[in-house]
Amino acid sequence: MFYYSRVIRKVTMPSSLVIIGDGAFGGCSNLKEVKLNEGLREIRELAFFSCKQLRNVNLPDSIEVIGEAAFESCRAEAISLPKNLKTIGCRAFYNCSFGNLIIPNSVDNIESYAFAMSGIRMVQLPESLSKVSNNCFEACGRLEIVKIPNSVETIDRNAFHWCSNLKKIYMTDSVKYIADNAFDARHTIYAPRMSYAEEYAKKHGYNYVEWTEIQPSTMSRGEKETYIETNIRNWKESMTSEQQEYVRVVFNNNQDEVKNQVKDSLDWLDISWEDAMEIVKRVFNE
Repeated sequence: MFYYSRVIRKVTMPSSLVIIGDGAFGGCSNLKEVKLNEGLREIRELAFFSCKQLRNVNLPDSIEVIGEAAFESCRAEAISLPKNLKTIGCRAFYNCSFGNLIIPNSVDNIESYAFAMSGIRMVQLPESLSKVSNNCFEACGRLEIVKIPNSVETIDRNAFHWCSNLKKIYMTDSVKYIADNAFDARHTIYAPRMSYAEEYAKKHGYNYVEWTEIQPSTMSRGEKETYIETNIRNWKESMTSEQQEYVRVVFNNNQDEVKNQVKDSLDWLDISWEDAMEIVKRVFNE
């Protein structure tokens, strides 16, 4: 449609739009702002490929599919994934710049290379995921900590290969298969004793630390609040000053967006929104 146009700088989608087609705005090097409509269901292959001036992308919750290389090589500094998203295509966010990512529990399919070469520092994987696909987070040089959810049974080849800053990988005994080169040998695997992950770590020469996932039912209220504060503080420390300011602005102007991002964690810990936000404010206003 507008493939490799140098004229387009701003786009507002009509309310009736359901699909953004293949390569619709790919290579639009001067595109800085896109307003997507609620009701949009699918962003197809190469739709915003290499839109290098596109900094912030607000994706409506109606989106269910983000296609192959849809945002590859964009420079978006912050992105909030739709709560009804189901599929993230191959290379969908390859070589993107954003730092922190929460993938909603509606997602059950993340294809190969989806976030490879990106600037992710922290990622929260969904409980709906059964497999971490090959090369999914390969060469994410800023990624430091990964928690593999209980639903995941398979971690495929090169899934976290060449993640030079990745120090800690947390797994439960749900994992039944890990490809030989899924990680790098310098990583430390945290997992329960007698688990497949422990066996894998020792067989391949990884550092291994015994770890059992926290069960909220056994935690006091004070322990839950401390747990949340520690995670928020770690999240803040992983951000640049610009990213921290973005969170403050979002919190002050659109608390619903923040609430949607942390809803699953709040439900899991049985902590109210109001109490959690007091912790967020305290940490980010220090």
